[in-house]
Amino acid sequence: MLILLVGTGIFLTVRTRFLTWRNLGYTLKSTLSKEARTKSRGQGDVSPFSALTTALAATIGTGNTVGVATAMVSGGPGALVWNFSDIANALMAIPNLICMLLLSGEIAKDVKEFQPEIKK
Repeated sequence: MLILLVGTGIFLTVRTRFLTWRNLGYTLKSTLSKEARTKSRGQGDVSPFSALTTALAATIGTGNTVGVATAMVSGGPGALVWNFSDIANALMAIPNLICMLLLSGEIAKDVKEFQPEIKK
C-alpha cells in the first residue's frame, strides 16, 4: 500500500511538471505573509491564513479520529494503552509550548544583544 501511495505521488508530481514545487514560494507568500493576515477584507471574507489553519485543523482532527479507531480495531485493547501514552506526551508538551511562546520576546532580545549583526 505504501509503495502504491508513494508511487502515485511521484507519478502525479512528474505528470504535472512539479507544479507544487514550482509554486511553493508563491503559496507560502500568499498564505503566511503579513498582508495575507490583515483584517482589511470585506465583511464575510476569509483570509488565506484562516482558510489554511481551518483546513489543517480539519485534516489533523479527522486523521486522529480515524487513527484511533483503526488502532482499536486492529490492535485491540493494547492499542488503548499506547493512545493514552501519546495523550500524556502531548499534554506534557503544552506547558513547554506556552512557556516558549511567553519567553520568545525575551529570547529574541537576548539573541540580538549577543549577536549585534542581526538586523532588527
